[in-house]
Order: sequence, then C-alpha cells, then structure tokens
Amino acid sequence: MESVAKATRLGWLVIAILACAFAYSIGFQLGYSNGTSNADDRYSRVNDSLRSMIIANDEANAGVAARAPARTATASTF
Repeated sequence: MESVAKATRLGWLVIAILACAFAYSIGFQLGYSNGTSNADDRYSRVNDSLRSMIIANDEANAGVAARAPARTATASTF
C-alpha cells in the first residue's frame, strides 16, 4: 500500500514538473514573439536617437574648438 502512495506522489510530481515546463515554454514563446514584433521600428528609433546625440556632441565640440585659442607646439624645459 505504501509503495502505491509513493508512486502516486511521484506521478503527481512528474505531472507538476511537466505542467510547469509547459507553462514556462508558452510564456517564453509569448515573450519572444512580443519582443520581436516591431523590432525594426525600435532599432530605427534607437539609431535615430544615437545619431542625434552624436550630431549634438559634434556641434558642441565644434563650438569649443572655435573658442579655444590656437596652440603651437613648443618644447618645454623642466
């Protein structure tokens, strides 16, 4: 009788593990499909944002270079 109870517990444990694995795989597939939908639009927006930051940085550096005094190469003595 006790071996039947152990087998039943083991059977339910296997069923629970399979159910969790199935639920996880369904959730993973749903997350993957949600994550990949409209990926091109997201990458395009990220690229546009990065380009605008690069352009703003280049413009800021150009303004700093225009205001900086001209430097000449001189030998320094210690």
